[in-house]
Amino acid sequence: MKLAVNTNNYVADLATLKAINSGVLANGQRMLAGLSTYSYYVSAVIGEKPDDLPVDQTGRWRPQNDIRDFIRVVADSYDFATNNDTEVTSIKLTVTLHNLGVIAYLDLRESAEAYTSAIGFATLSQQDKEEASKLFVTTKANRDTLYTDEQQLEHAHQHVGMLSAEVQVQRLNEYAETVRDGEVCCTSQARIVKLANYVSNDHTMINYMSGLKSGVKLHKVEAIGVDGLIGTVKYYDNYVDSNNKGQEVLKVEHVWVVDGVEPIPAAKSVESRVKTRSWVDDNAEYHANTKVSPKLYDTSKKKNDEGVRRRDNIIHLLNTNLVTILILNETSPDQDDAEGKLIAIFEQYNAGISTYGKTGKGSIYNDIGTDATAVWLDALLGATAQGYLGLDVSWATKTIREYVIDKLKGLV
Repeated sequence: MKLAVNTNNYVADLATLKAINSGVLANGQRMLAGLSTYSYYVSAVIGEKPDDLPVDQTGRWRPQNDIRDFIRVVADSYDFATNNDTEVTSIKLTVTLHNLGVIAYLDLRESAEAYTSAIGFATLSQQDKEEASKLFVTTKANRDTLYTDEQQLEHAHQHVGMLSAEVQVQRLNEYAETVRDGEVCCTSQARIVKLANYVSNDHTMINYMSGLKSGVKLHKVEAIGVDGLIGTVKYYDNYVDSNNKGQEVLKVEHVWVVDGVEPIPAAKSVESRVKTRSWVDDNAEYHANTKVSPKLYDTSKKKNDEGVRRRDNIIHLLNTNLVTILILNETSPDQDDAEGKLIAIFEQYNAGISTYGKTGKGSIYNDIGTDATAVWLDALLGATAQGYLGLDVSWATKTIREYVIDKLKGLV
């Protein structure tokens, strides 16, 4: 959307028209030297005649909304040369037309965003920079050069107020960029982070797998440490595979404090955890507003439950990695054979595995270390498996037996 004025038919002095954007026109000053029978004037007050404002040649006062007689809204592809028009597009003038009821709010914002993107924030006039910042169509870094966080928060609430109650619910959920970067973060009205588009309630308080809207499903990708503790979890929309993850909407980071005495990492008791949730905004950046949730593991039950979970993670990763190792180092010809080898040894040492799951200790380390039936345990990992699993190069010449023991201990 652009703004056009026909200088042949309406305006004798284009520079005067443009002056509305720089704020140089005072009440009573002639805005346009019209070629028709009227002279038009501008006032800061709409619908009420200031005492010092002259009337036109017919004795009638022409208020500011007569700007509409001169300025037309045209498409971006409009051919100004062929139509003898001059482009007078600016964010400030577009805001003026919106205030006069010529342009709808969402059209104003879309136009301002397109204009800012096209010419760049640094190229805007000072007034247009201010308007672009108030409309949230530029980055937080640019807005910070003009307004404090408190001022930006007030601007954000003004935007919510510009929308009808019906549109607030419908469009702010669907149209998250209306309040960009989350200045009204975590309220039920303003949906400013991507995840908030997918939930019915406060996006900071929901279960990210079961609390989403009907038909919405996010894919969770967990990064688990060698000790079985969850590190970073990311949630994606439109996830296909590891090479095409779609759009990230949420990151959850975990920081753990564990017992410093126990020598086996997998057996260490968890003392506390801090979980930090970060939401991705419509600029594809993590928003500054986060939710931090500390947790103390101050009972034996809490410590034991977390211990079981983390060792379940270790066993799951061990199973997956062993199948990969057995195939890559050609100990097994296929996945079925590799899985069969694992089932046999885990069934053989089921009691040790069970105790390990509960405590991180027990006979399992000696069971694996002394086993003489599973000859594949003495096969070397090989460089291919070592590289695929991201292990230190020294592991290429170590045995599978050594890997299983260190993996169960939470060392690799």
